[in-house]
Amino acid sequence: MLKNFTVSGLVIRRRNVGESDRYVTLLTQKLGKITCLAKGVRQLKSSKRALLEPGNLIKVFLVKRKAGAPLLTEAKLESNISQLDNLLVQYRKLSEFLEIIDNLFVETEIEQEIYDKLLSTRLIIINNQPYGAQIKQNFREIIMALGFEDPNNTKHLSIASYVSALAEKRLKSFEYLKV
Repeated sequence: MLKNFTVSGLVIRRRNVGESDRYVTLLTQKLGKITCLAKGVRQLKSSKRALLEPGNLIKVFLVKRKAGAPLLTEAKLESNISQLDNLLVQYRKLSEFLEIIDNLFVETEIEQEIYDKLLSTRLIIINNQPYGAQIKQNFREIIMALGFEDPNNTKHLSIASYVSALAEKRLKSFEYLKV
């Protein structure tokens, strides 16, 4: 990995640390899932504060440190989630989508086709399109492309419960992806 680098990614999770910092987990096509540290981002005057919310697609400049996660120094919005019409329902669906992604992927390069399918699934949710069948189909294809068994051929009643079993931990979000 380079000392300083720029990468585009989907914000899939964030975790507060200290008084004003935040760890941000991104899913990128080139590096897979990475976690970086955004210093001072929780301060009211921070220009990156809104950019680092889960569901946003951003381009970031990262500086590799001797120890710990890379430092996020700059961020630019590529696509946000501000167009959520039925905010609560759509955000709940987006949250489950992001949690499933967080549990499926590891720190390794992702094939372009899989990454594109993830981004198109995100758009279906954000644009509030009839989501059920297409999202389930996209997840089935992603799961199988990652080398796992077809969720339809398992005992699990939903994609979320299947991913939960694969990750060996219970997902926190609501279930809506019934297989």
